[in-house]
Amino acid sequence: MSGKSTDVMIAPRKQRVQSYPADHYLALARDLADRFAVDAAGYDRSGACPERNLDLLFESGLMAVTIAPEAGGAGGGLQLARAIVSEIARGEPATALILAMYYGTHGQIARGSQWPEALGNFVVRDALSHRALINAAQVEPETGSPSHGGVPRTVARRQGDGWRITGHKCYCTGSTALRWILISAVTDEVQPRIASFLVPADASGVSFRPAWDTTGMRATASHDVILDNVEVPYGHILHDRPAGAPLVREAVGTVWHFTLVASVYHGVTLAARDWLVKFGRERRLNATGDSTLFGLPHFQEGLGRAEILIQTNERLLRATAREADEGRPEALEGALLRHATTESQLALHALFLELTGAVGLSRHDALERYCRDLACVQSHAPNSRAIRLMVARSAFPSDEDQTTNHLKN
Repeated sequence: MSGKSTDVMIAPRKQRVQSYPADHYLALARDLADRFAVDAAGYDRSGACPERNLDLLFESGLMAVTIAPEAGGAGGGLQLARAIVSEIARGEPATALILAMYYGTHGQIARGSQWPEALGNFVVRDALSHRALINAAQVEPETGSPSHGGVPRTVARRQGDGWRITGHKCYCTGSTALRWILISAVTDEVQPRIASFLVPADASGVSFRPAWDTTGMRATASHDVILDNVEVPYGHILHDRPAGAPLVREAVGTVWHFTLVASVYHGVTLAARDWLVKFGRERRLNATGDSTLFGLPHFQEGLGRAEILIQTNERLLRATAREADEGRPEALEGALLRHATTESQLALHALFLELTGAVGLSRHDALERYCRDLACVQSHAPNSRAIRLMVARSAFPSDEDQTTNHLKN
């Protein structure tokens, strides 16, 4: 990746990217996915961040897809972004997850309302001019995800013309390749706020603790971020709310995030499905080789079940993305998509292993890696249980409201 800079006050000159039809970008994504697949097992073994893959994404122009045309980008929406993410995940899912987080941020800058215009323009220009990656770091070891409702332990203190931030974040996807990190913190004001702060990843006082050593998605470099009295300009604050107020996520950001994360694991299921079909056609059942696993009824039935789940997810992703692009994003719809695709992807994980037996557990075969990556779909907040509770509370009134409504009727 290119060198980082702490000079956050002078926005670099934007570089306009030529816009092409969607098929052009999807063809680029398919080509890169095939190239990324060659080294995917190596990244999985080492756990190293796939920075060369990210450089190639910038060189191809795919990193400018979701940036607005007036800002120098291609102006693509969520439909194109989620399709690209799934293609990249088919080749190397850790790269796709880093891309998904980047797309989500730039999608919100271009279409949301929570980014100050000047700050959003700066981030966009830096992305186009300096290949600047960005992601958020919100989860903390003690308080967990903001979706749980806790106040962050990370503190932003007013000092002079800026802020001084101290805290500890974990699960920062793409950490060592980032130029900017959105850090959630509570201010030390008389009336404290919870807000996000745009922090240079190489600022004095920022360090990364190599804590990411997981079963799957090993190359996402989702390490801990330590902030020790890090200086940030006063205007680098956004998404602020009173510390006692509930977390209310903007619909655009929520739908983009859930759709893009689901698209990563959708791409993994596509790769696993393709591997399974090839395996079934090549797996001979006897020495004479006159029959294959593919010809067995139970294997065919299993493939059919897998294809139904995959195609259903594809249609959910496509419909949700289309509605968002048409200006009809709904946060609840994003949560429903997250729940439905997660449950389907976990079912596919179990089905792939059921159809292959011990082969699916062998480190010599790619399916084992795909299944480990699929298992990580559960790691993203909110989990399915939290979504079910949220949907229940949205669909049904509280006991007090039920009593009142019953009496009124």
